[in-house]
Amino acid sequence: MNEAEFARGVRRALDDACAELPRDVTEKLFRARQLALARHPALQAELAFAGPVSGGREVSRRNRLAVWLLALVVAGAAVGTSYWRGLQRSADAEEVDTSLLADDLPIAAYLDSGFDTWLKSNTASSQR
Repeated sequence: MNEAEFARGVRRALDDACAELPRDVTEKLFRARQLALARHPALQAELAFAGPVSGGREVSRRNRLAVWLLALVVAGAAVGTSYWRGLQRSADAEEVDTSLLADDLPIAAYLDSGFDTWLKSNTASSQR
């Protein structure tokens, strides 16, 4: 016997027992049922959101505090990440500077003294 068969058997037994009740009892039961249905609020379609939304209820102080703490943690993580990346850039630049200064080539080898002359002559010829 499955669930549907069991439900049909229960309904049949209740219908048979109800048929044997006196008329005044069935009328009282009918009125009580109608009154209960009238008091029950009708179902209405509502807008639904995914996730925890207040839904018209007052948001508790604890929930507000949790939201602010989460926002503070996220902001702190963003600031910390930005600071750490700045330190990394500084360390990378420091490493390049150190390797340039520690190299066997003299600093003058990295400076092209003819570049300024070429730049001046090139800009002067393009302005004519």
